[in-house]
Amino acid sequence: QPVSSENGSTRWTMRAERRIVQQINAAQVTQIVQGVGRRDAQARLEKSLPLAASPEIRLSPAWWPWVPIVPFRISVVTQ
Repeated sequence: QPVSSENGSTRWTMRAERRIVQQINAAQVTQIVQGVGRRDAQARLEKSLPLAASPEIRLSPAWWPWVPIVPFRISVVTQ
């Protein structure tokens, strides 16, 4: 509640918050993982980026051992 004093000034307490979310550059992620194996790609991302959890890398077909070398074949999804 605002409180007014005799000199005409008014005081009150206010609280503000904001949530800061790190932006991840998809082009940078693509460049880091191009043409390497799944485990190597995960290690590179963990080393290079401020991540809250380990990255999930899905390859298609599932038995293929490497991340594609062509950038347009790599999709980066952030949550």
